[in-house]
Amino acid sequence: MNKIINQIREGYKTVPIVELPSDFVEVGRDIATPVELFYVLSHEKEVCMTHIKVRDLKKASYSEHPMETSQPSVLRLIDSTGQWLNLEILIQSLQSMFEDFDDYILTYDTEREFLQLSEATVIRTNVYMNGLKVAALRYIQSFLKEQLSVIPVVIEYHLEHIAMLSESAFSVFDLAAGDNMKLKDLYGLREREIRSYIFDDTTIENEQLLFERYVSEAQMLIRHNLRYLAYGFVIRAYNVLQLIRGKTGLHSEGYVKNMDTLNDFFRHIVYHEVEGLEDASMMEEEESIEHA
Repeated sequence: MNKIINQIREGYKTVPIVELPSDFVEVGRDIATPVELFYVLSHEKEVCMTHIKVRDLKKASYSEHPMETSQPSVLRLIDSTGQWLNLEILIQSLQSMFEDFDDYILTYDTEREFLQLSEATVIRTNVYMNGLKVAALRYIQSFLKEQLSVIPVVIEYHLEHIAMLSESAFSVFDLAAGDNMKLKDLYGLREREIRSYIFDDTTIENEQLLFERYVSEAQMLIRHNLRYLAYGFVIRAYNVLQLIRGKTGLHSEGYVKNMDTLNDFFRHIVYHEVEGLEDASMMEEEESIEHA
């Protein structure tokens, strides 16, 4: 996989790309991962790249079928200037990765999508080689219902599918994942560890306490109009919340309430608003007075 990532980097030598840490995001809820969005909010005139894992929480299952819990790894580039990335560059980068590129059947389709969480309107072009989706190009037309003056461009490379073509692998599980190990062995080990953590240790007190501390810190920073720093704590709170979700379930009352809290933070930070975001401790105090 690292070889493919290096090949993609090589194809973008002339583009001023800033590489971000690896990240993960829930499928269907993003225009950018938390790390990417935090970066783009701070640097509006650059291109960023990060290696992410897309997780489909609606199909989450801690079974012996790990692909039910995740989709292929993605290397994603975001051009917030709308100047550097386009479909022609995407095709050229794929050509540089496959010496026999002309022997593959190249197809694509285009669709319009609306992402509910970010209220973003996106035009997506999916690129396929021999029927496998290897890349996608997205033009973000609006964000939080606001029309953008500059149309950001997002390019995504689906790394496992590219590896399957380059290694002539029949399944993603047949890909090499190290010395004498295939991807199916690595996924199986990961799933066994997750099951052990979820089902053998079911307490969530520590995670809930950590979540509340991150939320409290974000509230304080928002009131001081330090929204970028606040977003960093929202990201940490979200990651802790995923551990809680694994132990309590996706539709538990506590998980839904906590996600609503984080969504409120997200909108306040993006809209630069600080009014109306009540402190959780103040709300609890008021409720105790009412009950008294």
